Parts: sequence; structure tokens; C-alpha cells
Amino acid sequence: MSNRKSAKSIISSIAQVIVWPIGVYLIFFILCRVLPGAGAFGSVNSVKMVLTQAVPTTMMAWAMSGNMMSKRWDFSVGNMMILTCLLGVGTGKSLGFGPWGMMVCILFFGTVFGLVNGILYVTLKIPMLLISVGMMKIYEFIGYIYNKGQPAELRGSKAMFGHEPWIFILLVVMGLVYYMVYSRSSFGRNYYALRDGQAIAVNNNIDERRNTLVCFLILGIFVGMAAVCYSGMSGIVESSPTQNNSMNLMCNAFAPIFMGRYLSKHINITAGIFIGTLTMKLLTSGIIAVGLPSPMQSVASGAFLILFMGISANQDRMNDWAARKKLAAQIQKATTLS
Repeated sequence: MSNRKSAKSIISSIAQVIVWPIGVYLIFFILCRVLPGAGAFGSVNSVKMVLTQAVPTTMMAWAMSGNMMSKRWDFSVGNMMILTCLLGVGTGKSLGFGPWGMMVCILFFGTVFGLVNGILYVTLKIPMLLISVGMMKIYEFIGYIYNKGQPAELRGSKAMFGHEPWIFILLVVMGLVYYMVYSRSSFGRNYYALRDGQAIAVNNNIDERRNTLVCFLILGIFVGMAAVCYSGMSGIVESSPTQNNSMNLMCNAFAPIFMGRYLSKHINITAGIFIGTLTMKLLTSGIIAVGLPSPMQSVASGAFLILFMGISANQDRMNDWAARKKLAAQIQKATTLS
């Protein structure tokens, strides 16, 4: 009996997770075939493109999640990734490296910038929000003047990590790294102890300073890997204050983090963040296919996130209501029969 309950619970949890990407897919699949003038949506190639585009955003979300869930909001991450691309690709080219050497260069700069933010935070002891705003402008300025403002280009075999199958291999590898670090290591146990009860954790001799620095180190590594995938996928990366691409890169990762944290009640947050990213990418792709103007795309994405969080936050109340309704129906049926 217990095994049946366990299996039923697992199936229910999986259903409550996959309903979001599948639901979004089906809604826009139907809309694009009903609405006149709507574009194509839902083909194998379009889904493959959505999956590819989801990889850098997922890695950015994994990078940011550790600090965000500890209330260390870092708004410099987008500019950090752009600068990591510029310096890593430029250095790799100047040294004549191939794709693997290019990856090492990009990861090196991402790790360094992550540690710089962490050292500033634990040294200055001021809110990360303030530090990140300053670092955001510094990273943006360095990226803008580096190589006289010229973009970084990555073509041919050197861009292979931005395309299948390598981009998906990197996604799986980094997902396993994130899972092991946050869910299966002593660092992860200490991290959650500090996040959920800082005073108690510190009193139990958990080194908060070291744990924080490791969080920023992880952030830098994942930003570097996101930069590897992004630069290979886009082929050209530039720092442009007018286009504000870096802010979009960072903001696109916010929703998957929120969704991943809510979905972590049913599935590990590693997969939850990926499901959140995939859902938002499907939503964006569907909105474009339907033909909504650009301002409405942001409105629709924001409305969906509010809907998701509203349903997730009130899930227990909805379950209680359904249980009470079922009980009332059973009582009424028993009364009628008697």
C-alpha cells in the first residue's frame, strides 16, 4: 500500500512540474492554428531552437540562484557575462587557442569576476545590491573600451559549444555539477543552513564568510559557462550601453529562478530551474509566433509569472478546497442514500 502511495506521489509531483511547459506549448500550438495570420509554432526545429536558447539562460539562472536565494541580489551578472565573453574570446584568439582553450579562457575570466564580486561583498560589508550596481557600470565600461569597442566574434569550430550536441552536453554536465554542489555536498548543507537560519548556523561553527565566497566562485564558473554557450550560439558579442543586452540576459534568468524554487517542492531545484527556463522560452516563442507586438511580450511574460506564483503560493489552499468539496459531496451522497 505504501509503495502505491509513493508511486502515486511521484507521478503527481512530476505532473505538477511538466504541466507548465506542456501547457504553454499546447496553448500556443492551438492558437497558432486558429488565429489568422499567426506564424508557425511547435515544429521539431522550433522546439530544438527553444531548447538551444534555453541553455545559456539556464546556466545564468543556476549562477544567480545561490546568491539570490540568500538575498544577495547581484545586478552586475549580465555585464559580467558580456565582459567575460569579450575578454575570453579576445585572449583565446590572441593565443591561437582552439575551442577547448577558448573555453578555458572564458571560464577563467568568469571565475575571476565572480570572486571579485565576492571579495568586495565580504570585505566592504555593504549590501550586494549597492556593490552590484557599481560593478555593473564598471564591467560595462571595461567592455565598451576593450579592443576599442569592437565586438568579439566566434566562428567555425571555435563556436562548437554553442551548437548541438555540445551545448546540450554542457547543459547536462553543469546541471550535474550544480546538483552535486548544492544538494550533495557539505557546502550545500552549510549553504541551506545559513540561508534558513543564519544565527543558528554561525553558532554551530559554520564559516559564513567562506560559504559566501564559494557561492560567488560558483556564480563566476556558471557565468563563464553561460558565456561559452552564448558566444558560440550568437557568433558575435558586443558591449552596447544603448542596446542594454546585458540587462536582458540577467532579467531573463529571474523568472526561472522563482519558478525553480516553487517547483522544488516537487522536484530538485536543479531541474526546476531548467523547467522554468524552458517554460519561459516556450512562452516567448509562442508570443512571437502569435504576432503580439514587442511591448506586449513583456506584459504577457510578467502576467504569466504572476499567474504561476499565485497558483503555486495558493496550492495548499486549492488542495484543501478540493478536499472539502469532495468530502461534502460524499456526506451529501451518504445522507441521500440513508
